[in-house]
Amino acid sequence: GTENTTWDKVLTALGSTTQPTFPTPVDRTISQPLAVIL
Repeated sequence: GTENTTWDKVLTALGSTTQPTFPTPVDRTISQPLAVIL
């Protein structure tokens, strides 16, 4: 979703090999606070 756009850009900028999107509610719950911290 659009709520993951910023996080996707962060992962891309870092060259992360992890999954760029978080399909599960649990993963999204984790990813959103991390996006704020980063």
